[in-house]
Amino acid sequence: MRRLLLVFLLALLLGCVQKTALNETHKLVDMAGKEVFFNKSPERAVFLAGESWIYALGIKDKVVAVSDTAKRNPIPLKIDPKIAEMPSVGDMSKANDEAILSLNPDVIVVWDEPPGYKETAKRLERLGIPIVRLGYIDSYPDDICQEAFLLGKVFGAEKRAEKVCDFVKKKWNEVIAKKPEKAVKVLYSFTAPTYIACNVSTQPYVVFINNVGGEVISPECNATWVQVSKEWILEANPEVWIISYYAPYNETAILTDPAFQDVKAVKNGRVYKESYKPLQFLEPYFLLTVYEYSQWINPGSFDIEEEEKELLEQVYLS
Repeated sequence: MRRLLLVFLLALLLGCVQKTALNETHKLVDMAGKEVFFNKSPERAVFLAGESWIYALGIKDKVVAVSDTAKRNPIPLKIDPKIAEMPSVGDMSKANDEAILSLNPDVIVVWDEPPGYKETAKRLERLGIPIVRLGYIDSYPDDICQEAFLLGKVFGAEKRAEKVCDFVKKKWNEVIAKKPEKAVKVLYSFTAPTYIACNVSTQPYVVFINNVGGEVISPECNATWVQVSKEWILEANPEVWIISYYAPYNETAILTDPAFQDVKAVKNGRVYKESYKPLQFLEPYFLLTVYEYSQWINPGSFDIEEEEKELLEQVYLS
Protein backbone atom coordinates (compact mmCIF):
# COMPACT_ATOMS: atom_id res chain seq x y z
CA MET A 1 0.00 0.00 0.00
CA ARG A 2 2.82 2.39 0.90
CA ARG A 3 4.54 1.51 -2.34
CA LEU A 4 1.43 2.30 -4.38
CA LEU A 5 1.00 5.59 -2.53
CA LEU A 6 4.64 6.50 -3.20
CA VAL A 7 4.26 5.73 -6.92
CA PHE A 8 1.08 7.85 -7.04
CA LEU A 9 2.74 10.82 -5.35
CA LEU A 10 5.78 10.55 -7.62
CA ALA A 11 3.56 10.51 -10.71
CA LEU A 12 1.64 13.51 -9.40
CA LEU A 13 4.87 15.41 -8.78
CA LEU A 14 6.20 14.63 -12.25
CA GLY A 15 2.92 15.77 -13.75
CA CYS A 16 3.21 19.12 -11.94
CA VAL A 17 6.79 19.55 -13.10
CA GLN A 18 5.77 18.79 -16.68
CA LYS A 19 2.87 21.24 -16.46
CA THR A 20 5.20 23.98 -15.19
CA ALA A 21 7.65 23.31 -18.03
CA LEU A 22 4.89 23.54 -20.61
CA ASN A 23 3.79 26.86 -19.18
CA GLU A 24 7.25 28.40 -19.09
CA THR A 25 6.81 29.92 -22.55
CA HIS A 26 3.96 32.39 -22.32
CA LYS A 27 2.49 34.91 -24.74
CA LEU A 28 1.55 38.52 -24.07
CA VAL A 29 0.06 41.16 -26.34
CA ASP A 30 1.69 44.58 -26.03
CA MET A 31 0.15 48.05 -26.41
CA ALA A 32 0.67 47.95 -30.19
CA GLY A 33 -1.28 44.67 -30.41
CA LYS A 34 1.84 42.64 -31.17
CA GLU A 35 2.45 39.22 -29.61
CA VAL A 36 5.51 38.86 -27.38
CA PHE A 37 6.81 35.51 -26.14
CA PHE A 38 8.82 34.87 -22.98
CA ASN A 39 10.42 31.71 -21.63
CA LYS A 40 10.62 33.26 -18.16
CA SER A 41 10.07 36.55 -16.38
CA PRO A 42 12.77 38.98 -17.59
CA GLU A 43 15.69 39.72 -15.29
CA ARG A 44 17.76 42.01 -17.55
CA ALA A 45 15.53 44.65 -19.11
CA VAL A 46 16.52 47.65 -21.22
CA PHE A 47 14.06 50.56 -21.08
CA LEU A 48 14.21 52.95 -24.03
CA ALA A 49 10.95 54.61 -22.94
CA GLY A 50 8.65 54.79 -19.94
CA GLU A 51 11.37 54.66 -17.29
CA SER A 52 9.14 55.85 -14.46
CA TRP A 53 7.39 52.46 -14.71
CA ILE A 54 10.60 50.95 -13.29
CA TYR A 55 9.83 52.64 -9.99
CA ALA A 56 6.04 52.44 -10.17
CA LEU A 57 6.33 48.65 -10.39
CA GLY A 58 9.37 48.26 -8.11
CA ILE A 59 11.52 46.46 -10.69
CA LYS A 60 14.78 48.42 -10.67
CA ASP A 61 16.68 45.24 -9.78
CA LYS A 62 15.54 43.80 -13.14
CA VAL A 63 16.75 46.73 -15.27
CA VAL A 64 20.24 46.92 -16.77
CA ALA A 65 19.96 50.11 -18.83
CA VAL A 66 17.77 53.12 -19.56
CA SER A 67 17.59 55.71 -22.33
CA ASP A 68 19.67 58.87 -22.47
CA THR A 69 16.37 60.77 -22.28
CA ALA A 70 15.61 59.39 -18.82
CA LYS A 71 18.74 61.04 -17.47
CA ARG A 72 17.43 64.45 -18.57
CA ASN A 73 13.84 63.92 -17.46
CA PRO A 74 13.16 65.79 -14.21
CA ILE A 75 10.57 63.32 -12.94
CA PRO A 76 12.71 60.13 -12.96
CA LEU A 77 15.54 62.24 -11.51
CA LYS A 78 13.25 63.33 -8.66
CA ILE A 79 12.21 59.75 -8.05
CA ASP A 80 15.76 58.40 -8.11
CA PRO A 81 18.74 60.73 -8.70
CA LYS A 82 20.89 57.61 -9.15
CA ILE A 83 19.17 56.88 -12.45
CA ALA A 84 21.80 59.26 -13.88
CA GLU A 85 24.43 56.65 -12.96
CA MET A 86 22.71 53.72 -14.69
CA PRO A 87 24.07 52.48 -18.04
CA SER A 88 22.35 54.14 -20.99
CA VAL A 89 22.09 52.90 -24.57
CA GLY A 90 20.89 55.92 -26.56
CA ASP A 91 17.21 56.56 -27.11
CA MET A 92 14.49 55.71 -29.59
CA SER A 93 15.95 58.04 -32.21
CA LYS A 94 19.48 56.60 -31.97
CA ALA A 95 19.59 53.36 -29.99
CA ASN A 96 23.06 51.81 -29.72
CA ASP A 97 22.66 48.19 -30.81
CA GLU A 98 26.16 47.15 -29.73
CA ALA A 99 25.73 48.63 -26.27
CA ILE A 100 22.39 46.86 -25.91
CA LEU A 101 23.79 43.48 -26.95
CA SER A 102 26.75 43.85 -24.59
CA LEU A 103 24.31 43.94 -21.65
CA ASN A 104 22.71 40.63 -22.67
CA PRO A 105 19.12 41.83 -22.07
CA ASP A 106 16.11 39.53 -22.14
CA VAL A 107 13.59 42.27 -23.05
CA ILE A 108 13.62 45.79 -24.51
CA VAL A 109 10.81 48.23 -23.65
CA VAL A 110 10.16 50.82 -26.39
CA TRP A 111 7.74 53.47 -27.63
CA ASP A 112 7.53 53.32 -31.41
CA GLU A 113 4.58 55.43 -32.51
CA PRO A 114 6.60 58.21 -34.23
CA PRO A 115 7.77 56.97 -37.66
CA GLY A 116 11.48 57.27 -36.85
CA TYR A 117 11.02 55.38 -33.61
CA LYS A 118 9.11 52.65 -35.45
CA GLU A 119 12.14 52.01 -37.65
CA THR A 120 14.33 51.77 -34.55
CA ALA A 121 11.99 49.20 -33.02
CA LYS A 122 12.04 47.10 -36.21
CA ARG A 123 15.83 47.16 -36.20
CA LEU A 124 15.97 46.15 -32.54
CA GLU A 125 13.63 43.22 -33.25
CA ARG A 126 16.28 41.83 -35.58
CA LEU A 127 18.57 41.45 -32.57
CA GLY A 128 16.39 38.51 -31.51
CA ILE A 129 15.41 40.06 -28.16
CA PRO A 130 11.72 40.33 -27.17
CA ILE A 131 10.35 43.85 -27.69
CA VAL A 132 7.50 45.27 -25.58
CA ARG A 133 5.85 48.36 -27.03
CA LEU A 134 4.28 51.03 -24.80
CA GLY A 135 2.00 53.86 -25.89
CA TYR A 136 -0.92 53.61 -28.32
CA ILE A 137 -3.03 55.40 -25.71
CA ASP A 138 -6.59 55.91 -26.92
CA SER A 139 -8.37 56.39 -23.59
CA TYR A 140 -7.27 57.97 -20.32
CA PRO A 141 -6.85 56.66 -17.71
CA ASP A 142 -7.86 53.17 -18.88
CA ASP A 143 -4.95 52.65 -21.25
CA ILE A 144 -2.46 53.81 -18.62
CA CYS A 145 -3.87 51.01 -16.49
CA GLN A 146 -3.50 48.64 -19.44
CA GLU A 147 0.19 49.58 -19.64
CA ALA A 148 0.53 48.93 -15.92
CA PHE A 149 -1.06 45.49 -16.22
CA LEU A 150 1.02 44.64 -19.29
CA LEU A 151 4.32 45.46 -17.58
CA GLY A 152 3.06 43.90 -14.36
CA LYS A 153 2.60 40.60 -16.20
CA VAL A 154 5.95 40.89 -17.95
CA PHE A 155 7.88 41.44 -14.72
CA GLY A 156 5.68 39.59 -12.22
CA ALA A 157 4.51 42.80 -10.54
CA GLU A 158 0.75 42.46 -10.92
CA LYS A 159 -0.10 43.69 -7.41
CA ARG A 160 1.94 46.86 -7.86
CA ALA A 161 0.27 47.40 -11.24
CA GLU A 162 -3.16 47.16 -9.65
CA LYS A 163 -2.17 49.66 -6.95
CA VAL A 164 -0.93 52.15 -9.55
CA CYS A 165 -4.10 51.78 -11.60
CA ASP A 166 -6.34 52.35 -8.58
CA PHE A 167 -4.45 55.53 -7.66
CA VAL A 168 -4.49 56.92 -11.21
CA LYS A 169 -8.22 56.31 -11.64
CA LYS A 170 -9.01 57.84 -8.26
CA LYS A 171 -7.03 61.00 -9.02
CA TRP A 172 -8.43 61.30 -12.56
CA ASN A 173 -11.97 61.20 -11.17
CA GLU A 174 -11.09 63.85 -8.57
CA VAL A 175 -9.92 66.20 -11.31
CA ILE A 176 -13.00 65.63 -13.46
CA ALA A 177 -15.24 66.31 -10.46
CA LYS A 178 -13.70 69.79 -10.04
CA LYS A 179 -14.13 71.07 -13.57
CA PRO A 180 -16.17 74.28 -13.93
CA GLU A 181 -19.76 74.08 -15.11
CA LYS A 182 -19.11 76.33 -18.11
CA ALA A 183 -16.28 75.34 -20.44
CA VAL A 184 -13.35 77.79 -20.65
CA LYS A 185 -12.03 78.62 -24.14
CA VAL A 186 -8.40 77.48 -24.41
CA LEU A 187 -5.88 78.12 -27.17
CA TYR A 188 -2.96 75.63 -27.31
CA SER A 189 -0.04 76.87 -29.41
CA PHE A 190 2.97 74.93 -30.63
CA THR A 191 6.09 76.06 -32.52
CA ALA A 192 4.68 79.52 -33.24
CA PRO A 193 1.91 81.49 -31.49
CA THR A 194 -0.26 81.15 -34.58
CA TYR A 195 0.43 77.42 -35.09
CA ILE A 196 -2.21 75.89 -32.85
CA ALA A 197 -3.75 72.55 -31.89
CA CYS A 198 -6.84 71.29 -33.65
CA ASN A 199 -9.61 70.22 -31.32
CA VAL A 200 -9.25 66.51 -32.08
CA SER A 201 -9.64 63.74 -29.52
CA THR A 202 -6.52 61.85 -30.63
CA GLN A 203 -4.10 64.23 -28.89
CA PRO A 204 -3.46 63.85 -25.14
CA TYR A 205 -3.26 67.58 -24.41
CA VAL A 206 -6.63 68.14 -26.10
CA VAL A 207 -8.15 65.26 -24.12
CA PHE A 208 -6.76 66.64 -20.85
CA ILE A 209 -7.85 70.23 -21.48
CA ASN A 210 -11.36 69.23 -22.51
CA ASN A 211 -11.76 66.89 -19.54
CA VAL A 212 -10.73 69.41 -16.88
CA GLY A 213 -13.21 72.05 -17.99
CA GLY A 214 -11.58 73.67 -21.00
CA GLU A 215 -12.54 73.66 -24.64
CA VAL A 216 -9.70 73.72 -27.15
CA ILE A 217 -10.58 76.29 -29.81
CA SER A 218 -9.52 75.96 -33.44
CA PRO A 219 -10.91 76.29 -36.94
CA GLU A 220 -12.54 73.13 -38.24
CA CYS A 221 -9.65 70.76 -39.00
CA ASN A 222 -8.85 67.04 -38.97
CA ALA A 223 -5.09 67.35 -38.57
CA THR A 224 -3.06 67.73 -35.37
CA TRP A 225 -2.04 71.37 -35.96
CA VAL A 226 -3.33 74.25 -38.02
CA GLN A 227 -1.87 77.62 -39.00
CA VAL A 228 -4.11 80.59 -38.15
CA SER A 229 -3.71 84.36 -38.35
CA LYS A 230 -3.36 86.74 -35.44
CA GLU A 231 -6.70 88.17 -36.50
CA TRP A 232 -8.30 84.75 -36.08
CA ILE A 233 -6.96 84.54 -32.51
CA LEU A 234 -8.31 88.01 -31.73
CA GLU A 235 -11.74 87.02 -32.99
CA ALA A 236 -11.70 83.64 -31.19
CA ASN A 237 -10.65 85.48 -28.01
CA PRO A 238 -9.39 82.57 -25.82
CA GLU A 239 -9.75 82.88 -22.05
CA VAL A 240 -6.64 80.74 -21.39
CA TRP A 241 -3.57 80.36 -23.60
CA ILE A 242 -1.35 77.29 -23.11
CA ILE A 243 2.04 77.09 -24.79
CA SER A 244 3.59 73.71 -25.62
CA TYR A 245 6.65 72.61 -23.65
CA TYR A 246 8.52 72.42 -26.97
CA ALA A 247 7.69 75.95 -28.14
CA PRO A 248 10.75 78.15 -28.77
CA TYR A 249 9.04 81.09 -27.01
CA ASN A 250 7.53 81.71 -23.58
CA GLU A 251 4.65 83.60 -21.96
CA THR A 252 6.39 86.95 -22.34
CA ALA A 253 6.34 86.69 -26.13
CA ILE A 254 2.55 86.47 -26.04
CA LEU A 255 1.93 88.95 -23.25
CA THR A 256 4.05 91.67 -24.88
CA ASP A 257 2.93 91.20 -28.48
CA PRO A 258 0.94 94.33 -29.43
CA ALA A 259 -1.32 92.26 -31.69
CA PHE A 260 -2.65 90.23 -28.73
CA GLN A 261 -3.34 92.97 -26.19
CA ASP A 262 -7.12 92.71 -26.60
CA VAL A 263 -7.18 88.91 -26.17
CA LYS A 264 -8.90 88.00 -22.91
CA ALA A 265 -6.16 85.52 -21.86
CA VAL A 266 -3.55 88.26 -22.31
CA LYS A 267 -5.58 90.93 -20.54
CA ASN A 268 -6.02 88.68 -17.51
CA GLY A 269 -2.47 87.29 -17.50
CA ARG A 270 -3.69 83.74 -18.14
CA VAL A 271 -0.94 82.66 -20.53
CA TYR A 272 1.06 79.62 -19.40
CA LYS A 273 3.82 77.37 -20.67
CA GLU A 274 3.80 73.64 -19.92
CA SER A 275 6.26 72.34 -17.32
CA TYR A 276 6.30 68.66 -18.26
CA LYS A 277 7.53 66.88 -21.36
CA PRO A 278 4.76 65.36 -23.49
CA LEU A 279 6.53 61.98 -23.38
CA GLN A 280 5.14 61.61 -19.87
CA PHE A 281 1.69 61.05 -21.40
CA LEU A 282 2.71 57.36 -21.49
CA GLU A 283 3.29 57.14 -17.75
CA PRO A 284 1.42 57.64 -14.45
CA TYR A 285 2.78 61.14 -14.01
CA PHE A 286 0.62 62.31 -16.91
CA LEU A 287 -1.50 63.41 -13.95
CA LEU A 288 0.93 66.28 -13.32
CA THR A 289 0.03 67.85 -16.65
CA VAL A 290 -3.65 67.25 -15.90
CA TYR A 291 -3.28 69.06 -12.56
CA GLU A 292 -1.44 71.90 -14.27
CA TYR A 293 -4.16 72.36 -16.88
CA SER A 294 -6.86 72.14 -14.22
CA GLN A 295 -5.20 74.83 -12.11
CA TRP A 296 -4.87 77.16 -15.12
CA ILE A 297 -8.44 76.61 -16.30
CA ASN A 298 -10.04 76.54 -12.85
CA PRO A 299 -7.70 78.45 -10.49
CA GLY A 300 -7.57 77.12 -6.95
CA SER A 301 -8.68 73.62 -7.93
CA PHE A 302 -5.37 72.00 -6.91
CA ASP A 303 -2.15 72.62 -5.06
CA ILE A 304 0.19 71.30 -7.73
CA GLU A 305 3.18 70.91 -5.38
CA GLU A 306 1.12 68.83 -2.95
CA GLU A 307 -0.35 66.71 -5.72
CA GLU A 308 3.12 66.06 -7.16
CA LYS A 309 4.39 65.08 -3.71
CA GLU A 310 1.51 62.63 -3.21
CA LEU A 311 1.96 61.15 -6.69
CA LEU A 312 5.66 60.54 -6.16
CA GLU A 313 5.10 59.04 -2.71
CA GLN A 314 2.10 56.85 -3.55
CA VAL A 315 3.11 55.62 -7.00
CA TYR A 316 6.89 55.69 -7.14
CA LEU A 317 8.40 55.77 -3.67
CA SER A 318 6.18 53.46 -1.62
